This record gives sequence, C-alpha cells and structure tokens, in this order.
Amino acid sequence: MSWYNIKLILFRELRDQMRDRRTLFSIVILPVLLYPLMGLLVMQVMQFRQQNPARLQIVGAAELPDSPPLLDGENFSSDVMLKDWSPEMFEIEILEATMDPEIIRQTAQDAIAAGQFDALVYFPPGFAERVEQFRDHVNGDGPATTGDAPAEFPQPQIFVNSAREKSIVAHQRFSTILTRWRDKVIERNLAAHDVPPEVTNPFTVAEIDLSEDPERRTFIWSKIFPFIVVVWALTGAFYPAIDLCAGEKERGTLETLLSSPALRSEIVGGKLLAIMTFSIATSLLNLASMGLTATLVMGQLSAAGAGSRLNFGAPPLWSVGWLLLALIPMAALFSALALAVAALARSSKEGQYYLLPLLMVNLPLVILPILPSVEIGLANSLIPVTGVLLLMKTLMEGNYHDALLYAPGVVLVTTVCIWLSIKWAIDQFNNESVLFSESERFDVKAWAIHLYRDRLATPKSGAAIMAGLLILMIRYFAGPLFTLPTTGGGFVAYILSIQFLTILLPVLLLAALLARSWRETFLLKLPYVMTVPAAILLAIAVHPFSIMLGSLVRNQFPVDAQTTKQLEDCSARRSKACRLSW
Repeated sequence: MSWYNIKLILFRELRDQMRDRRTLFSIVILPVLLYPLMGLLVMQVMQFRQQNPARLQIVGAAELPDSPPLLDGENFSSDVMLKDWSPEMFEIEILEATMDPEIIRQTAQDAIAAGQFDALVYFPPGFAERVEQFRDHVNGDGPATTGDAPAEFPQPQIFVNSAREKSIVAHQRFSTILTRWRDKVIERNLAAHDVPPEVTNPFTVAEIDLSEDPERRTFIWSKIFPFIVVVWALTGAFYPAIDLCAGEKERGTLETLLSSPALRSEIVGGKLLAIMTFSIATSLLNLASMGLTATLVMGQLSAAGAGSRLNFGAPPLWSVGWLLLALIPMAALFSALALAVAALARSSKEGQYYLLPLLMVNLPLVILPILPSVEIGLANSLIPVTGVLLLMKTLMEGNYHDALLYAPGVVLVTTVCIWLSIKWAIDQFNNESVLFSESERFDVKAWAIHLYRDRLATPKSGAAIMAGLLILMIRYFAGPLFTLPTTGGGFVAYILSIQFLTILLPVLLLAALLARSWRETFLLKLPYVMTVPAAILLAIAVHPFSIMLGSLVRNQFPVDAQTTKQLEDCSARRSKACRLSW
C-alpha cells in the first residue's frame, strides 16, 4: 500500500467536495447557523409565551368553613396561593348552592366535554359542619362519637378529564391550592388547642450540594455531548460518502479512478480519510456552535433571573478534550460504514434511503448511555458505540479509575469494529458487480425465480444470518400464542411444537429455497468413529462452562425482581409438569 497514492486520492476528494455547495452548506453553514437560530427562537417563544388561565367551577361554595378562607370574592385567598402565582391564572365560577350528588358526575362530564370549564370542584353538603365538629372534638369541647375520623368526612371532589391537557393543568393547580388550604385548617385546629404548628414538622433536612458549578455543568453536558457527537459524526460522514461513491457513478468518474495504478485498498484509504475529515469537521462545528449558543442563551436567562433555576451553563473546556479524543475512532467507524453502504447505492437518490436504516441501527446504542443509572461496566464496555460513549461520559465526570479499568475493552472492541468496517468497504470496492450495478426495476416474482433457479449447493453466510434473524422474529411473535401447560404430556407437546414451528420449519423452508443439496447443507452422512465419544466428552466439558458463563452473564446483566419472580413461577410450573408426567 502506497501512502503517496492515498494522499493524492485524499486531496482529490477534498478538493472535489469543497467545490460542492451542498456539502459546504450541510457541513459548515448549517451547524454554524442552526443552534443560534434555535436559541433565538427559544428566546422569542419564551418572550411571547402566554399562560392560559385554568377555568374552574366550584359547586357548593356555601359548604366551605369561614375560617380559614379558601375564597376571597371571585378569586382564591392570597394565603393559599403560591408567591409567584397571580389571580389571572384562574377563571372561577362559584355556585353557592349544593347539587344533588347523583347528578354531579354527569354535570361535570358534560361541562368539561363542552369546553365550558377545565375542571369542576364539588364540596358536599355538611362539609363545613363536620370540619367544625372535628375541631371541637379535638379540643375536647364536643362529644366523642364514632365517625369523627377525617376519612369519614364528606370529602371534596374534583372532576377532571385526563385526556385534556387544560384539565390536567387545572387539576394540578387546584390540588396545590387545596393542599395549602388543608394545611391552614390544621394550623387553626392546633392553635385552638394551644399547640404550636411546629409539632407537625419537628425537623427539616438541610440539603447541602457538595458539587461545584463546573462539575454540575459537566454532569449535564456529559449526557448531551456524546449524543450530539455520534449523530453528527454519522451524518457528516454519510453525505460525503454518497457523493464519493454513488455521485461518482452518476458522473462517470469512478471508472477513471479505478483504472489508475492505485490499488483498491489505497482508493478506499483516500476516500475514507476524506470522509473522516468532513465527519470530524461537522461534529466540531456543531459542538462549538452549540456551546457558544448555550453560553449566550444562559447569559440572557441569568440576566432575567431564570439561569439559577435551570442550573445550566456553558460546558467546561477541559471536558471537551475527552470528546475530541473519542471523536476520531467514532468518525473512523462511521466513515467506513458509510463508505461501504454508499458503495451499494446505484445513484445518489438511492443512497439517501440508506441513511435511515444506518441511523436506526445505531440509535439504540446511542440512547443506552443517556438512560439514568446506566454506568460503565464490563458488559456495557464491550458493546460497540455504547462503550465509547460510556467511557467518554465517565472521563468527562472525572471518574478516571473506572475509565482506566474498562478502557482496554472499549479500545479492543472499537478497533475490531473499525477493522471489520474497513475490510467490508475494501471488499465492496473489489466487487465489480457492486460498483457497476445498474438501476433496474425490482420484480418480486422474477427475484423469487432467480433465487430458486440459481441456488447453489449450499447457502451462503448471508442466508445463515437471515435464517437466524427469521427464527428470532418468529419466536418473538409466536411466543404469546402458546400457553405453558400444567400436564406432563401437554408440556412435551408444547416443547415439540415450539421447536418445530419456530426453528425447524423456517430452516427447512429456507433450505428448500436456497440450497440445491440438502445432504451437503445439513451434513447428512454417517459420523466418524471418534465423533460420537468426542461429542459425549464435549457435552460433559461444556456443561460446567455453560453454568459459569450463565452466572457471569447474570452478574453483568442482573434481572429485576419482577422478572425473576415470573421466571421462578415458570420454572415451578415446568417442574410440576415433569412430576406429573412421571
């Protein structure tokens, strides 16, 4: 492999891409303008945001006790309102008279469905009287009768519609007011008995945050930055890869490059470095634009008094360095994948369709590190992409001990993935049928005939992978259709039907479609003399290893208590079925 040829191809591809205005816009201009425009839009939306009032109808206001007051005229009393709340947050219609409890539910349902109110509050008859009786009983002024417990009082009711957003908001606001009013009632009862209100709250817990401001900002950005880096590294690599492969096919310049003295591996190396350059540039510009926008927006919010509540600020510069370190292998991995996938496309339009499947495959690996309570471990560090993001998050949070402990596994897995991706890209460029395939109209019938007529003696590795995926899919969808029996004979039939329908039948169907010789495909021949004892010894040797491996997997991926209970119940039912069969 000649590095001189790789350098020539690299500069050629960079020069061609720099002349493309669409590439420059998506890689340079869009990241620079996207986040400032989003920040400006957020500020404008917050400036013109209006808070809609919650419309309440209070039925039975005459049943409210006079002290402490819940209502002050047409509004709630200021004692039960939060400090930053205003009377304009509510539109209240007060009905003094009570309503028949039999029709209150239907009345509330009709009023909320018609949009007259967001919620209806009902105070039943005798509510104020029973509140006073309870206070007198606590003070020892009234007779002790059964039924004086607060739970047996006629309870206020609030009718809401949880399928309407405004009704949910009205319920939340009034629940807060009702809780504060109930506290006022408790304070009044205690004061009547000369008991200080502090007896209901003998102590408070002081929360002392030991973290510093850079640590808090690092914690927040460690969940955001890895996601941004991966998404933009993949996006920044995919579009140049399409233009460097499918675009050259359309322009007719790929044949000229392939006819040059450069090897196919050198062509892949030059194109790969060019795609990596745009991938890294896209991620860096997005990070810089996002960090600058967050700094400016948080500065304006702090000036308005909202910055302290958000606990959000510009990312520390030292934490960004770990992102740059992880960006290079991620860019190399996604660039190689994008190059291999783009080589399959016959045109730029077809290449656009491959971006979504590539994103969907990587999306679960990217979302997993963002989930709460997910930390780096032996099992997580061996997951491609996820291990890199978890290592990046751990380094940004300053947990260097765990980072050094699991870094070798992350590096090994990432290196293997990059090598396999590059090898796949080189194989694509060595395959003339892939590079020079022409656009054709797809016909299902012709495709099925081609599969059966031109099948080989044994299927290829792709057919084996497809068979495995098909078995997993069939087992997933067919599982709920089978019920675990309680009898021995039923249990045997259950196992046999599962094995036949979800494993044997799909394999036989694929073999009939893709394999010309079943004897060679399934190795239908007599075994050698030493094969039988070797198989027996292998089963004996593998059993302890499988138990040890299962224990290791359970330790690395612990199962929650609910799932463990379900598995134990299933195991108990199977044991019962086996005893019945005997």
